[in-house]
Amino acid sequence: MEQPLIWLVDDDSALTPLMEQSLSQLGIGRQRLQRVHHANQLMSQVDRSSLALLICQGPAGSQLLAELKASRLLPPFTLLLLLNAPTEAPRVDDQLDLNLTVRLPGGLDSAALVDRLGNLICWLRQQGVLRRTYAEGNPAAVCGLCEDLMFLLPKETRELERLKGHLLLQTENLAEAAQYYGLCLMEQGQAWAKAGLITTLLWQEKAEAANRLLAQQQNLAPQVHQMLQLMVSLSGHNLLQASQTLLGLQQLEPQQAQWQTLSRQLALLQNQAMGPAGPPPYRLLPELNLAHDFQQWQLISIAQNWLGLPATRVRRQLLNRWRQLAESLGPAHCSHARLLAQAQQACYRQDYQLARDLVEPQVIDEALPATTLLFGASVAELTGLTERAEYYLNALTRQLDLAQQRREALLQTRIQGLLLARLRHWRLMRQQTLHDLREARQQAIEQRDFFHALQLASQLLKGFGAQTKDTLIALELLTLVWPSRLHNNQFKQLLAQLLRILDTASDLTPQQRQRFSLSRTRALHQLRQQMGLRRQKASV
Repeated sequence: MEQPLIWLVDDDSALTPLMEQSLSQLGIGRQRLQRVHHANQLMSQVDRSSLALLICQGPAGSQLLAELKASRLLPPFTLLLLLNAPTEAPRVDDQLDLNLTVRLPGGLDSAALVDRLGNLICWLRQQGVLRRTYAEGNPAAVCGLCEDLMFLLPKETRELERLKGHLLLQTENLAEAAQYYGLCLMEQGQAWAKAGLITTLLWQEKAEAANRLLAQQQNLAPQVHQMLQLMVSLSGHNLLQASQTLLGLQQLEPQQAQWQTLSRQLALLQNQAMGPAGPPPYRLLPELNLAHDFQQWQLISIAQNWLGLPATRVRRQLLNRWRQLAESLGPAHCSHARLLAQAQQACYRQDYQLARDLVEPQVIDEALPATTLLFGASVAELTGLTERAEYYLNALTRQLDLAQQRREALLQTRIQGLLLARLRHWRLMRQQTLHDLREARQQAIEQRDFFHALQLASQLLKGFGAQTKDTLIALELLTLVWPSRLHNNQFKQLLAQLLRILDTASDLTPQQRQRFSLSRTRALHQLRQQMGLRRQKASV
């Protein structure tokens, strides 16, 4: 058997000699033990795909595990050993994940550590089989392996029972998972069994039954109870109750960045204004702060795009924040999302052709983060690539369908599903608005009310500036209205805006390009003529 790769987070070097001695007595050489001095080195140095055992200690170690689990950065079936484990309230992340967490109290000597690690060696021996079987999409077979391990690891029976329940949740037979959790709840009354049963009911779309069961569980830790309540509220589409529950979670766990992200997602669903992102909580893994900040920026951008082009002040804030993030993230971080951000900035400058050139070549698939897919749909809509926007939403639909099949991340799956539905509704409303404005403009033209038609064309330009055909009509209307109904400054500003869009447009047909050339020449001639008249009056 290949010896496992073990990572040790030891900030004061006191733990390393004890671990080396204990592991050597079990036949694991020190070359298999990799040590980092601080948690922030873990992300850059560890190969997470081959991680077998992670050892940390104390409150900092507990926070590190919480961050890794919440961010889903650990491969499944990783053995997590927390030494000098602090007494703390349980979290839902501890109830619903696929890692084996072993918490040991302080004061352990080498003999006691060797004894406990010796019992866990068989887990490490089976780890590769567990991961391969799970990757093949066979959670039922992994359940059988966990049952075998219960006889070999009697001290870890409860943790293995929890793992079995979570694996049953991922099989096709949800009724069996519910029955298993119900039996464990009656026999043991463990928090993981309560959380698992409520989660199973929610996957079965039985939000009312889950809510009644949750109301009966008064002895759950506050963090666990409120997070389950949040899941129930979102599953029942009760956004007001979800917002109130989320406020309580933010007060209980201010260091958890996921609550800040969830609050912005809820604000997006409720059409509430979103200001600049607040300072991120202190994190042991600074890379997670960067990822969190970037996700926040994308959500704020989506909210602004839903309302059309934002005000100049908001655009400047978004641009400045993007520049800061781009410097911190580095060129390799999520290149697709970076190009989308550049395309959005091009739209804000009304350089729609550049935005289209950035968006169109990108490959869209469900492996992209959900927020990036939503962001891509909103940016593609701004650039006028409506079919492209639909591709992004279809990719997110496939991603959520896969998560539904695997019963993964219920909380995020629920809120992303709501955001997906809202974004589809927003696109339908935009298309209806575009149709209505075009019809009203055409009626005004037929009635020869060119000034009203130009007003409608200006509304189209503000919300749908990427529609080149409408921009060309606005230019033609401008030459019909001025100088009788517009001031010189209004004419010049609007003319500059229209020419800036049309000069770079590559999707004009030969006939449209000829119309553009004639209208441009006429508008510039009118401007020179009017300026000449003004100079004559001034000289007189």
